[in-house]
Amino acid sequence: MRKRCICLCIIFCMMILYPFSFAASQSIYLSEKEEALLAFFNVINEDTDYAETLTRGQFAQMLSNVISVAPIETLADSSIVINDIEPSSSIYLPVTVLYAFKIAFGDENGNFNPNEPISYEHAAIMIVRTLGINENLVEPLQFLRHLNIHISIANVNSLTIGEGASLIYNMLNAKIDFSNRFDGDVSVFGSGDYLERRLGMKRVSGVVNYAAGNHLYADENGYNDKIKINDKIYDSEINEIDLIGRYVEGYYKTEKDKDTLLYLYVDRTDEIKINAKYLLEVKNNSLSYLLDLHEQKERKVNLKNGFIAVYNGMPVKSSDLFGENLLLPDTGSITLVDNNHDSVYDVVLVDSYTDGIVGAIDTAGNSIFIDGLEYKLNDYDNVVIKNSADEVIDLNSIKQDSVASVGESLDGKLLTIIVSDSVVSGMITEISEEGVCIDNTLYHIKDNIKDELKIGKLGKFYLNYDNVIIKARFTGEEYVIKAFLIDAEVFSEGFSEKLKIKAYMETDKIEILDVSENVIIDGISYKEKSPAEMRNALLSDDGSFRQIILLTFASDMTIRDIDTPKTTDSEDSVYHLYKFPRSDQAAYTYSGKSLNGVCTIDENTTIFFIPYDQDESNMCIIPVNKMSSDQYGYRQMKGAYAVSKESLVADAVVLTGEFAYPFLTSKCYACIVENTYTTLDDSGETVLGLELSNYNRKHFTMLADSERVYGRTQDGSFKEVEIGDVIVYGDNNAVIKNRNLDILYDCSEGTFMDEYSSMTLGGMLKMEAGYVYSMKDNALQLASKNPLEGLTKEDMEALTIYFAENANVFVYDEKTKGISKIRESNIDEIRTYIQSGIGDKVVCYFSGGAIKAIFVYRLNI
Repeated sequence: MRKRCICLCIIFCMMILYPFSFAASQSIYLSEKEEALLAFFNVINEDTDYAETLTRGQFAQMLSNVISVAPIETLADSSIVINDIEPSSSIYLPVTVLYAFKIAFGDENGNFNPNEPISYEHAAIMIVRTLGINENLVEPLQFLRHLNIHISIANVNSLTIGEGASLIYNMLNAKIDFSNRFDGDVSVFGSGDYLERRLGMKRVSGVVNYAAGNHLYADENGYNDKIKINDKIYDSEINEIDLIGRYVEGYYKTEKDKDTLLYLYVDRTDEIKINAKYLLEVKNNSLSYLLDLHEQKERKVNLKNGFIAVYNGMPVKSSDLFGENLLLPDTGSITLVDNNHDSVYDVVLVDSYTDGIVGAIDTAGNSIFIDGLEYKLNDYDNVVIKNSADEVIDLNSIKQDSVASVGESLDGKLLTIIVSDSVVSGMITEISEEGVCIDNTLYHIKDNIKDELKIGKLGKFYLNYDNVIIKARFTGEEYVIKAFLIDAEVFSEGFSEKLKIKAYMETDKIEILDVSENVIIDGISYKEKSPAEMRNALLSDDGSFRQIILLTFASDMTIRDIDTPKTTDSEDSVYHLYKFPRSDQAAYTYSGKSLNGVCTIDENTTIFFIPYDQDESNMCIIPVNKMSSDQYGYRQMKGAYAVSKESLVADAVVLTGEFAYPFLTSKCYACIVENTYTTLDDSGETVLGLELSNYNRKHFTMLADSERVYGRTQDGSFKEVEIGDVIVYGDNNAVIKNRNLDILYDCSEGTFMDEYSSMTLGGMLKMEAGYVYSMKDNALQLASKNPLEGLTKEDMEALTIYFAENANVFVYDEKTKGISKIRESNIDEIRTYIQSGIGDKVVCYFSGGAIKAIFVYRLNI
């Protein structure tokens, strides 16, 4: 790019001919900073030869690139005729643009002479005109000196490309200030530098606090969304992944109340990149490392007290990187940045190639401690520890009796501990007493990090051997609104259409207006799409609006689905069930319709009634059952069911089939009739005359506790039944074989109405730790009270479900044709069962990161 060598004899001649030019012995030298800005304006590129003679056409091209804030075609004036430039020529548009702005000029014959070298005087006139000054009122060369634009020129009659580029760089940075007048009157167009006064580009400089695109916010083009400099947030299209902590200089433009970075220069002239394996020690704010691995040459550098630390693109406390020992991975690299150029490094950037937890190890008793976090040695199955030589340390060697002796050799060593599935990246969507949800998946947390957690925070979350979050690394924050979406209306404002979202939060009604600027729904940007398309994206398949999380960052908005409930099989069931805040007096709107009935059953149960036709003869029933594990205080059921008002009966505990059935409250058996809560008496006859025979007979619901069992009998009534009674099950009959069934679930249509899973299994089953019930020969039977015995091959072929009991998981052993037990935490062994072909499909139910049940069906036995 630079060709700076010029023959000494030519230099000598030039010095004689042009004694005023002290720099005639060299081509113009452009610094990295100067080159970066000129390249941004397409004045130069990597193939530019600075020593080449600059023609008038080339200089016109350079200037037109700078002033072309709009597409160059829109700036050209077709009425301008230049005799010696054909319209098909590549420089026709640039030169025409400069003529239109009265910057370029030709000779008396109407020729521009694009191929002739440009003189310093003519270049100075064009620059003065570009700045908006009438050159007849000033002496151009004197004016350039006044503004510090002037450079030393080797030949005033013929500039080089490097000299022309240097003039343009100085023009871009010229400070126009007429408070100190010089000889000659001028026309004052304002003060400030060229970029701000003429192009609206404002300067910015400082330390980058945050660059959102490093990990989580890059768009489809790989661009960062946000950059924060000196605590001010800018939109950005600058694709840099290591900006945090660095001193930057650049320009931004303010449009529509949004500051967008257009250009950013990062000074990388004073930094050191070190392979992590070359690091020796950090002590008293100094760092030592090897210059050469073979010759063992060492170098020591000073670190600033309170330096900025960045770990894999996320700001962290400096104490998280360095303590008494160097807490860095043995793979990857570390970059030291000296922003102030004072030989004291004030930024430490770490790029780690492992997602493991890294740190110095201490041993005590039956545990090891990495960075002060405890790992029990008797739970080592999914833990791998490596030393700096990438050798795996056998944890068996430091268990129990040998822990003291071996521990002495491990204490203070740099180790990497890798836990199976140990790192989760995402956003905190819920926080409850049970733990924290990362992207709607629940994890338990250590007490010592609870204060760090906040809904909407994004980052990496480190888990221990028991899938408990023990450490969090956060990136930027977003403001999160959990909302029940009521409507999304497209409205007109002047000649444009915008989108208005109406939603309910946990407390009051909110309206979010004008979200049309940049909306991302389910990861898809709607920036170039219509408000109507945005509205359609917020609808579920059945036409109802989804429950959503609204995330706002600056002027952008991201809309994520919380949970799209599944529709029921019934054609009339057009409503979905969503989480509602608990308030007996609250007036809610559901899909644009008023919730005109709120019936509180007891402290655990509330039912909402929704009319879905004009005469309100048909209702949609929404039962909400209180659960302590839910952030809203309620458990979300799987569907809402439509029934006629004349046969209004609801099951607020379990919903099955196409209709809602009687429910079992915490106190007694009951149902809802005419919006009124009514209990069933012992005979079950009080409300049973309410057209129960019209219920859909494809399903049946059974309610039971330790004393009574209710079921629908063959005559259509719903009453208490005894062991041996026959109840209706689909088109068949089922014989009651056991009383202590609690709640029974109907899986005949694949609607497994509980939080475990959704499976097409067939049969009636009750699931509880240690117990399995299944349908066999149209009879409901207790398959086993003890999962370790009693299950036959025939039981397995129909349905196989095993439950965790006292931290055990039971699976069918093909070899022994019996049940074998595996450890709860040993995920790899479960994978082995899957891969060995024992089960075509295995579904594991996790609660707080621990396996509570494993479902195996379609066995190849």
